[in-house]
Amino acid sequence: MVYPGTPLRLGEESVDDPGWIRATAPNGRSAWVPEAYVQGGGGNALALREYSSRELRARAGEEVALLLELCGWVWVRASNGEEGWLPVKKLARG
Repeated sequence: MVYPGTPLRLGEESVDDPGWIRATAPNGRSAWVPEAYVQGGGGNALALREYSSRELRARAGEEVALLLELCGWVWVRASNGEEGWLPVKKLARG
């Protein structure tokens, strides 16, 4: 989990998912972060908002609540209350 004001070291931009950039936190953990969630340049930035890179494991046919869509990914809540990211291309909308 990253919180507002956390300093981040920025890396490469995602080729497969435009709008996402590799960021490394002070603890050495690295994850993809939406570019809109960071401020800065030249390899250094600050987190603008709380962010988790957790991807949700969901089964085909499982219903999830869509909470936020961003750059080809959706933050969802499963029926068991777990939350995380799923790629939009894996979702069927009803």
